[in-house]
Amino acid sequence: MKFINENKTAIAFAAALMILVSAAYFYFGAPGAAGMGGTGSSAIYDGMRYKVAYAPDGAMKLFALAKNNQLARFMAEEGNNLPEENSLVIGASEAKMMIGEKLISGAGSRLKGFFGINTSVEGILKKTGQPVDMLHFLSATQFAKIGGREGVVYSRLTDKKEPKMFFVYDLDDKPPFQLQFTEGGIGGFASYADDDGGKVCPIIIGADEAAMMRSEKMFSKAGDRLEGFFGNNVEIAGVLSKTNTSVDMFHFVSPDCEY
Repeated sequence: MKFINENKTAIAFAAALMILVSAAYFYFGAPGAAGMGGTGSSAIYDGMRYKVAYAPDGAMKLFALAKNNQLARFMAEEGNNLPEENSLVIGASEAKMMIGEKLISGAGSRLKGFFGINTSVEGILKKTGQPVDMLHFLSATQFAKIGGREGVVYSRLTDKKEPKMFFVYDLDDKPPFQLQFTEGGIGGFASYADDDGGKVCPIIIGADEAAMMRSEKMFSKAGDRLEGFFGNNVEIAGVLSKTNTSVDMFHFVSPDCEY
Protein backbone atom coordinates (compact mmCIF):
# COMPACT_ATOMS: atom_id res chain seq x y z
CA MET A 1 0.00 0.00 0.00
CA LYS A 2 2.87 2.34 0.85
CA PHE A 3 4.42 1.69 -2.58
CA ILE A 4 1.10 2.54 -4.30
CA ASN A 5 0.67 5.76 -2.31
CA GLU A 6 4.22 6.87 -3.09
CA ASN A 7 3.89 6.09 -6.78
CA LYS A 8 0.22 6.77 -7.45
CA THR A 9 0.97 9.54 -9.99
CA ALA A 10 3.20 7.22 -12.05
CA ILE A 11 0.68 4.39 -11.79
CA ALA A 12 -2.17 6.65 -12.89
CA PHE A 13 -0.10 7.85 -15.85
CA ALA A 14 0.73 4.27 -16.87
CA ALA A 15 -2.92 3.25 -16.63
CA ALA A 16 -4.01 6.22 -18.74
CA LEU A 17 -1.34 5.39 -21.33
CA MET A 18 -2.54 1.78 -21.54
CA ILE A 19 -6.11 2.94 -22.12
CA LEU A 20 -4.99 5.36 -24.81
CA VAL A 21 -2.92 2.70 -26.60
CA SER A 22 -5.80 0.20 -26.44
CA ALA A 23 -8.21 2.76 -27.85
CA ALA A 24 -5.80 3.65 -30.65
CA TYR A 25 -5.32 -0.04 -31.47
CA PHE A 26 -9.08 -0.53 -31.75
CA TYR A 27 -9.65 2.61 -33.77
CA PHE A 28 -6.65 2.55 -36.10
CA GLY A 29 -5.91 -1.15 -36.12
CA ALA A 30 -2.71 -3.08 -35.58
CA PRO A 31 0.59 -1.51 -36.63
CA GLY A 32 0.81 -1.50 -40.40
CA ALA A 33 -2.96 -1.86 -40.77
CA ALA A 34 -3.89 1.80 -40.49
CA GLY A 35 -2.10 5.00 -39.64
CA MET A 36 -2.72 8.34 -38.11
CA GLY A 37 -2.55 9.83 -41.59
CA GLY A 38 -5.75 8.01 -42.53
CA THR A 39 -4.28 5.56 -45.05
CA GLY A 40 -6.61 2.93 -43.64
CA SER A 41 -6.50 -0.83 -43.77
CA SER A 42 -6.95 -3.22 -46.66
CA ALA A 43 -8.96 -5.43 -44.28
CA ILE A 44 -12.02 -3.29 -45.06
CA TYR A 45 -12.26 -4.95 -48.47
CA ASP A 46 -12.79 -8.41 -46.95
CA GLY A 47 -16.48 -9.15 -47.33
CA MET A 48 -17.41 -5.65 -48.51
CA ARG A 49 -20.54 -5.58 -50.69
CA TYR A 50 -21.02 -3.19 -53.59
CA LYS A 51 -23.84 -1.81 -55.67
CA VAL A 52 -23.32 0.13 -58.88
CA ALA A 53 -25.79 2.73 -60.17
CA TYR A 54 -25.70 5.39 -62.85
CA ALA A 55 -26.46 9.09 -62.82
CA PRO A 56 -28.61 10.54 -65.65
CA ASP A 57 -25.43 11.46 -67.54
CA GLY A 58 -24.19 7.86 -67.31
CA ALA A 59 -21.63 8.51 -64.56
CA MET A 60 -20.95 5.45 -62.42
CA LYS A 61 -21.73 5.68 -58.69
CA LEU A 62 -20.51 3.06 -56.23
CA PHE A 63 -22.25 2.19 -52.97
CA ALA A 64 -20.69 -0.02 -50.33
CA LEU A 65 -21.65 -1.90 -47.20
CA ALA A 66 -18.64 -2.41 -44.92
CA LYS A 67 -18.14 -3.72 -41.41
CA ASN A 68 -18.20 -0.82 -38.95
CA ASN A 69 -15.09 -2.01 -37.10
CA GLN A 70 -13.18 -1.86 -40.40
CA LEU A 71 -14.65 1.42 -41.63
CA ALA A 72 -13.85 2.95 -38.23
CA ARG A 73 -10.15 2.74 -39.09
CA PHE A 74 -10.58 5.49 -41.68
CA MET A 75 -10.51 9.01 -40.32
CA ALA A 76 -13.15 11.62 -41.12
CA GLU A 77 -12.25 14.95 -42.69
CA GLU A 78 -15.70 16.24 -41.75
CA GLY A 79 -18.41 14.81 -39.51
CA ASN A 80 -18.28 11.16 -38.52
CA ASN A 81 -16.70 8.14 -40.20
CA LEU A 82 -19.59 5.69 -39.63
CA PRO A 83 -23.02 5.93 -41.30
CA GLU A 84 -26.05 6.04 -39.03
CA GLU A 85 -29.34 4.34 -39.92
CA ASN A 86 -30.44 7.05 -42.36
CA SER A 87 -27.15 8.58 -43.45
CA LEU A 88 -24.09 7.86 -45.54
CA VAL A 89 -20.36 8.48 -45.40
CA ILE A 90 -18.55 9.55 -48.57
CA GLY A 91 -14.97 8.99 -49.71
CA ALA A 92 -12.82 12.06 -50.31
CA SER A 93 -12.72 12.05 -54.12
CA GLU A 94 -16.42 11.34 -54.55
CA ALA A 95 -17.31 14.03 -51.98
CA LYS A 96 -15.15 16.58 -53.82
CA MET A 97 -16.97 15.73 -57.05
CA MET A 98 -20.40 16.04 -55.41
CA ILE A 99 -19.48 19.37 -53.82
CA GLY A 100 -18.27 20.61 -57.21
CA GLU A 101 -21.61 19.58 -58.73
CA LYS A 102 -23.42 21.35 -55.86
CA LEU A 103 -25.15 18.14 -54.82
CA ILE A 104 -23.84 18.60 -51.28
CA SER A 105 -22.02 21.31 -49.34
CA GLY A 106 -20.33 18.99 -46.84
CA ALA A 107 -21.17 16.90 -43.80
CA GLY A 108 -24.78 17.48 -42.67
CA SER A 109 -26.11 17.98 -46.21
CA ARG A 110 -29.42 16.35 -47.09
CA LEU A 111 -30.02 14.29 -50.22
CA LYS A 112 -33.60 13.72 -51.34
CA GLY A 113 -34.44 11.04 -53.87
CA PHE A 114 -30.78 9.99 -54.07
CA PHE A 115 -30.96 6.81 -56.12
CA GLY A 116 -34.24 5.97 -54.42
CA ILE A 117 -33.47 6.99 -50.83
CA ASN A 118 -33.66 10.12 -48.69
CA THR A 119 -30.50 10.45 -46.67
CA SER A 120 -27.97 12.83 -45.14
CA VAL A 121 -24.20 13.07 -45.24
CA GLU A 122 -22.93 11.76 -41.91
CA GLY A 123 -19.32 12.43 -42.82
CA ILE A 124 -16.59 12.75 -45.42
CA LEU A 125 -13.46 10.63 -45.10
CA LYS A 126 -9.88 11.82 -45.38
CA LYS A 127 -8.18 11.03 -48.67
CA THR A 128 -6.50 7.61 -48.64
CA GLY A 129 -5.29 6.93 -52.18
CA GLN A 130 -7.37 3.73 -52.07
CA PRO A 131 -10.66 2.83 -53.80
CA VAL A 132 -12.34 3.97 -50.55
CA ASP A 133 -12.00 7.53 -51.89
CA MET A 134 -14.62 6.84 -54.60
CA LEU A 135 -17.24 5.07 -52.46
CA HIS A 136 -20.48 5.95 -50.69
CA PHE A 137 -20.75 3.91 -47.46
CA LEU A 138 -24.29 3.11 -46.32
CA SER A 139 -25.96 1.48 -43.35
CA ALA A 140 -27.32 -2.01 -43.95
CA THR A 141 -30.87 -0.62 -44.13
CA GLN A 142 -30.06 1.99 -46.74
CA PHE A 143 -27.83 -0.35 -48.72
CA ALA A 144 -30.81 -2.68 -49.10
CA LYS A 145 -33.08 0.18 -50.23
CA ILE A 146 -30.83 2.13 -52.57
CA GLY A 147 -31.20 1.56 -56.27
CA GLY A 148 -28.36 -0.19 -58.05
CA ARG A 149 -27.08 -3.54 -59.15
CA GLU A 150 -25.12 -5.88 -56.92
CA GLY A 151 -22.70 -8.50 -58.24
CA VAL A 152 -21.17 -6.35 -60.99
CA VAL A 153 -18.37 -4.79 -58.93
CA TYR A 154 -16.04 -6.62 -56.57
CA SER A 155 -12.61 -6.21 -55.01
CA ARG A 156 -9.64 -8.50 -54.52
CA LEU A 157 -6.40 -8.15 -52.57
CA THR A 158 -2.97 -8.77 -54.04
CA ASP A 159 -0.33 -10.81 -52.23
CA LYS A 160 0.87 -7.48 -50.84
CA LYS A 161 -2.64 -6.78 -49.50
CA GLU A 162 -3.24 -4.00 -52.02
CA PRO A 163 -6.91 -3.63 -53.09
CA LYS A 164 -7.81 -4.04 -56.75
CA MET A 165 -11.24 -3.29 -58.17
CA PHE A 166 -13.01 -5.32 -60.86
CA PHE A 167 -16.04 -4.53 -63.00
CA VAL A 168 -17.82 -7.29 -64.92
CA TYR A 169 -18.34 -5.74 -68.36
CA ASP A 170 -20.90 -7.69 -70.35
CA LEU A 171 -20.94 -6.89 -74.07
CA ASP A 172 -24.56 -8.09 -74.22
CA ASP A 173 -25.60 -5.84 -71.34
CA LYS A 174 -23.41 -2.76 -71.58
CA PRO A 175 -23.57 -0.11 -68.82
CA PRO A 176 -24.56 3.40 -69.94
CA PHE A 177 -21.09 4.96 -69.62
CA GLN A 178 -18.73 4.94 -72.60
CA LEU A 179 -15.27 3.40 -72.56
CA GLN A 180 -12.76 5.74 -74.22
CA PHE A 181 -9.49 4.07 -75.18
CA THR A 182 -5.96 5.37 -75.50
CA GLU A 183 -4.72 1.91 -76.52
CA GLY A 184 -6.44 -1.19 -77.83
CA GLY A 185 -10.20 -1.37 -77.92
CA ILE A 186 -13.36 -3.30 -77.24
CA GLY A 187 -12.78 -5.47 -80.32
CA GLY A 188 -10.28 -7.59 -78.41
CA PHE A 189 -12.61 -8.11 -75.47
CA ALA A 190 -13.32 -11.82 -75.82
CA SER A 191 -11.77 -14.84 -74.11
CA TYR A 192 -10.05 -17.41 -76.29
CA ALA A 193 -8.06 -20.64 -76.05
CA ASP A 194 -4.28 -20.47 -76.33
CA ASP A 195 -2.12 -23.03 -78.12
CA ASP A 196 -2.16 -25.31 -75.07
CA GLY A 197 -5.94 -25.21 -74.82
CA GLY A 198 -6.00 -22.94 -71.77
CA LYS A 199 -8.33 -19.96 -71.56
CA VAL A 200 -6.95 -16.46 -72.01
CA CYS A 201 -9.12 -13.76 -70.41
CA PRO A 202 -9.24 -10.17 -71.71
CA ILE A 203 -9.05 -7.19 -69.37
CA ILE A 204 -9.46 -3.47 -69.99
CA ILE A 205 -7.62 -1.26 -67.52
CA GLY A 206 -8.53 2.19 -66.22
CA ALA A 207 -5.99 4.99 -66.54
CA ASP A 208 -4.83 5.15 -62.89
CA GLU A 209 -4.58 1.39 -62.51
CA ALA A 210 -2.70 1.10 -65.81
CA ALA A 211 -0.18 3.70 -64.65
CA MET A 212 0.37 1.80 -61.42
CA MET A 213 0.77 -1.55 -63.19
CA ARG A 214 3.24 -0.04 -65.64
CA SER A 215 5.28 1.45 -62.81
CA GLU A 216 5.52 -2.09 -61.41
CA LYS A 217 6.52 -3.34 -64.90
CA MET A 218 3.55 -5.70 -65.09
CA PHE A 219 2.88 -4.76 -68.72
CA SER A 220 3.94 -2.19 -71.28
CA LYS A 221 1.25 -2.09 -73.99
CA ALA A 222 -2.11 -3.42 -75.12
CA GLY A 223 -1.81 -7.00 -76.28
CA ASP A 224 0.63 -7.99 -73.54
CA ARG A 225 -0.07 -11.18 -71.61
CA LEU A 226 -0.05 -11.63 -67.83
CA GLU A 227 0.24 -15.15 -66.45
CA GLY A 228 -1.58 -16.08 -63.24
CA PHE A 229 -3.26 -12.71 -62.75
CA PHE A 230 -5.64 -13.45 -59.85
CA GLY A 231 -5.81 -17.04 -61.08
CA ASN A 232 -6.14 -16.26 -64.80
CA ASN A 233 -3.93 -15.93 -67.82
CA VAL A 234 -4.97 -12.56 -69.21
CA GLU A 235 -4.38 -10.33 -72.19
CA ILE A 236 -4.52 -6.54 -72.00
CA ALA A 237 -7.33 -5.72 -74.44
CA GLY A 238 -7.09 -1.99 -73.88
CA VAL A 239 -6.15 0.95 -71.68
CA LEU A 240 -8.69 3.70 -71.01
CA SER A 241 -8.39 7.46 -71.15
CA LYS A 242 -8.25 9.40 -67.88
CA THR A 243 -11.75 10.30 -66.65
CA ASN A 244 -11.17 11.49 -63.05
CA THR A 245 -13.95 9.11 -62.00
CA SER A 246 -14.06 5.62 -60.49
CA VAL A 247 -13.56 4.22 -64.01
CA ASP A 248 -9.86 5.07 -63.66
CA MET A 249 -9.25 2.48 -60.93
CA PHE A 250 -11.00 -0.53 -62.46
CA HIS A 251 -10.06 -3.69 -64.27
CA PHE A 252 -12.94 -4.41 -66.66
CA VAL A 253 -13.30 -8.16 -67.05
CA SER A 254 -15.52 -10.43 -69.14
CA PRO A 255 -18.34 -12.35 -67.39
CA ASP A 256 -16.95 -15.75 -68.44
CA CYS A 257 -13.74 -15.26 -66.43
CA GLU A 258 -13.62 -15.38 -62.63
CA TYR A 259 -11.05 -13.52 -60.52
